[in-house]
Amino acid sequence: MANNARPIEYSMTKKMFNSILETKSDSDKSSNPYEYVMKVLNDSYTLRGTVTKLHITTDN
Repeated sequence: MANNARPIEYSMTKKMFNSILETKSDSDKSSNPYEYVMKVLNDSYTLRGTVTKLHITTDN
């Protein structure tokens, strides 16, 4: 979980977004993809805040 509740915006590539989506279990399949990825980011990454908005960039 995030170290604090300060809302942050997070940018990632479409490839990274899709990679995280591949980890969804069958029970999570019906959840919103953006909400799922934000939950993974907030639970698994050590960020200085809580991700509340995602920006998806094109792969280069």
